[in-house]
Amino acid sequence: MSSSCTPACRERSAKYAVNCGSVTIYLIFVRVELASGSARAAHGLGLLSAPFSFLSGAFVPVQSMPRAVQAFAKLQPLTFLANSWRGLLLGKPVETVPEKVFRR
Repeated sequence: MSSSCTPACRERSAKYAVNCGSVTIYLIFVRVELASGSARAAHGLGLLSAPFSFLSGAFVPVQSMPRAVQAFAKLQPLTFLANSWRGLLLGKPVETVPEKVFRR
């Protein structure tokens, strides 16, 4: 039995998935900051999220990065979220996780 999903249904599903992913990553960083011992440590841990946003391809295309950085950037969750948001905002296909990442 196969169920068909209209383009509007796919778009709603993609928006939902991107929003859930964004909230999940935000909550991970909040949890790490709350686990720190003091406000100063929490602030320092919050600064760790800045390099991840620059390495996600949100500001600079991943293809323009050095090869070693590309390997890291292509597999981090923020890259998929940035590309998905870009696709949704520009009306282009939404980024999906490459199959080769999960091949055994």
